[in-house]
Amino acid sequence: MLNERSKKNLIGVKPQLVKVIELAASRLPFVVTEGLRTPAKQKQLLAEKKTQTLESRHLTGDA
Repeated sequence: MLNERSKKNLIGVKPQLVKVIELAASRLPFVVTEGLRTPAKQKQLLAEKKTQTLESRHLTGDA
């Protein structure tokens, strides 16, 4: 089962992916730390070397 923080982090994520995550969370402990990102956040992560691209699926709701 997803906690409230995980549910909040799924806002903006594509519904099909949310369903998969909810199914996984119904079977084992699961936490969503991040879903949809802004382009500014993606640039920040790139500058911090925490990602290698500006074309992340987090920008489109696919991750």
